[in-house]
Amino acid sequence: IITLDATDAIKEKLVTNCIELKELVQNKAKEFLTIQSRGSLLLPENIVVIIADKTFDTWLCSDIEGLKSCSLIDSSRITEVYSNVDNEIQSPNTWLKSKLVRLADPKNRRHRKILASSIRPEEGVKYSPSFSKFIREVRRFA
Repeated sequence: IITLDATDAIKEKLVTNCIELKELVQNKAKEFLTIQSRGSLLLPENIVVIIADKTFDTWLCSDIEGLKSCSLIDSSRITEVYSNVDNEIQSPNTWLKSKLVRLADPKNRRHRKILASSIRPEEGVKYSPSFSKFIREVRRFA
């Protein structure tokens, strides 16, 4: 499973939307599997591409209540209610930064791990269609 952020590819003008990005990466993955099939690498049967609508931070925002329990979040700053974070949070990175405690850095690996561990998949899938797709694919291959 390959997960990618759509925002960077769109900013770099490699594609114009998530669908184009997914098709581009899927085609490259198929090409890679075909070329490498004659080699000595142990290859997967297929590669599934999932695009995080906007950024990975969108998925971190998918479970608002879970975030409120995270030690890096100032829960008093979370006053919003969303039905679809993919569409309703225009800048997930900015939104998430605005909810953090003073010294937390959302790009720090350790902090990202703490933030991600606060997300309850069963809740996140309700509020982020792209996260829901990711969870469905993980469960399909688990």
